[in-house]
Amino acid sequence: MAEAAAVTSKTLMVEGLTVRRGGRPVLRDVSLALRSGSITALLGPNGAGKSSLVQTMAGVLQPEAGRVLLNGANLVGRRPEAIRAAGIATVLEGHQVLSDLSVEENFRAAGSQWPVAVLEQHVAEVFTIFHELKPKARQKAGTLSGGQQQMVALGHALMCRPAFMLVDELSLGLAPLVVQRLMGVIQEIARGGVGILLIEQFTHLALKVADAVYVLDRGAIRFQGTPAEVQANPQVLHEAYLAQ
Repeated sequence: MAEAAAVTSKTLMVEGLTVRRGGRPVLRDVSLALRSGSITALLGPNGAGKSSLVQTMAGVLQPEAGRVLLNGANLVGRRPEAIRAAGIATVLEGHQVLSDLSVEENFRAAGSQWPVAVLEQHVAEVFTIFHELKPKARQKAGTLSGGQQQMVALGHALMCRPAFMLVDELSLGLAPLVVQRLMGVIQEIARGGVGILLIEQFTHLALKVADAVYVLDRGAIRFQGTPAEVQANPQVLHEAYLAQ
C-alpha cells in the first residue's frame, strides 16, 4: 500500500498539550512532531500518559490546553470520526475489532466512505499486506487469534488511507514471531509515506524501527532524540522506568 499516504509531505504536531482525567493531570505541556514516512516511538512506563496522549490526538479526550495540528490546522474539538476523515487513523490498545463482523466486513465497514470500485481496491490491498487473513475473510473477527485480530485492527486503520497512524501497544500479548511480522508491516507502511506514532512495551524493538524517539514519564516529555542517542544514554529509559 505504498500509495496509501498522501504524495506530499505532511506534519502532525502536538503543542503544549495538557489533559486531566478524573480531576488529575495525566499530560503536562506535551509537545511532539511526526513526519510523513517516519516512525516515531513513544516510550515510557505504565501510567506515563501514553494512551491518554493517543486518545487526545484521536479526539476521544479533550485537552485542557494545547493544540493538535495537522498541516497547521488545529484538530482539537473535532469528533474522532472527523479526525479520522482528516487523515489520522488510530489503532487503540487491545486488538480492537468489530467482533461480530467477518474480517472482510471489518474492512468494508472501515472503508464505507469510498466509492465501490475504490473500496474493492483498498480491501484487496489490505489483504495483500495481510495475506494470512485472506483465507479467513469470512470468519468472524472475534474468533481470530490475538495476532490476527491485531492485523485486522491495522487493516481497519489502513482502509481510511491515513496520512498518520497512531498505534498503541502493538505487541501487547502477542507471540514474538507475530510481533516481528507486525513490525515489518509497520516499516512497510512508513516506507509508503505514512507517518507513524508507535507505542511499544518492548523498547528494543521500537528502537530498531524508529527514526525518532520521545520518552514520556509522569505525563511529561523527558527526552527527545534519535534511537542512537537513547542507546548511547541508557539512563534516559532507566530513570524513567525506575521512577515509578
